[in-house]
Amino acid sequence: MQDIATRLHTLRKSAHSETSATIDALLFGGMEKFGLIADVYKMYCFPYLRCPSSVSGTYSKDSLLNAKGRGPLIPFDWLFLPIVSVYNIAVNVERSGELIEEVTLDAIVSIEMNLLFLLNLEVKKPDILKPMSHSMRYARLLCIFLIGSDAFLDIRIKNLLTSLFTLYTTAATLEEFDFRSHIHGMSSFYDLFCELLIQFAGCSFGDHTFSNYLLMPLHQRHDVKYRKALWGEFCDALRCFSMPIKSVLMHTSCFLGVIEEDEELLQLYLKNIISQNVSPSRCPFFYLVAVHHLCHYIFDVTLVGVCIFEAMLGEMFILFGHHEHAS
Repeated sequence: MQDIATRLHTLRKSAHSETSATIDALLFGGMEKFGLIADVYKMYCFPYLRCPSSVSGTYSKDSLLNAKGRGPLIPFDWLFLPIVSVYNIAVNVERSGELIEEVTLDAIVSIEMNLLFLLNLEVKKPDILKPMSHSMRYARLLCIFLIGSDAFLDIRIKNLLTSLFTLYTTAATLEEFDFRSHIHGMSSFYDLFCELLIQFAGCSFGDHTFSNYLLMPLHQRHDVKYRKALWGEFCDALRCFSMPIKSVLMHTSCFLGVIEEDEELLQLYLKNIISQNVSPSRCPFFYLVAVHHLCHYIFDVTLVGVCIFEAMLGEMFILFGHHEHAS
């Protein structure tokens, strides 16, 4: 297992070096775009500053993702205003029963400038972002994937999202992510994650950037309910996860280091392998994860546990055998 982990780590380091070069290029090229960045923020922030309630020094919302409530002059997550504003517009359009056929150029530019500004802050002025947890920043960025495929598949936005994600995947930073605690401005992160799984299965085209962002809550250290959601109710998303292992931007120990003990999830691993929903060719990364944990379960548990696993395996083969025969 150690040899596999070492080889995977070498592949990942190669991918990170390429991303580091991309970050440098984006920061250098973005120096001439600060005027446009300022214009974008003026467009989204000024309506709040002109709000009548600003006379009293308060504003009616403390986050664009929250219900109304008294708070600061502009939302606490104002650095993400362009992204969340475009997301809110998309949500309101869909709720009205209309379909978004194409994301507008203005929306694309707004998202790009927002991401470029955030990247500059993360690299050059990280203290400015300290009041916002990494979980909160990550949750705001996820909104981009729910706006429409035109947005997250745009090459400029893809490069910026990947660059930001790389900054979030250092060992020290990963420890700061916490999806069990309340994330400011969100009623339920779990519901957002489920929406993303549906979106990923529907229109991601197996995009590697989207895939990497989905992986964050699936670490072994996070609540098992996120892994169960993917492997259970929303297992169709697994079919779209064709990203090769070398393109995973996090160390494999995040997914393999702690042995899975939840028997319900282990059953879901086995079910998706037997049904070929997950296979080495179609879904190499999650196939590795499932086989790794299943093998540890088989060889590390007591004799009673092995007997239970064998019985479960037999039942699943019978179940899928009947299913294939019926079809």
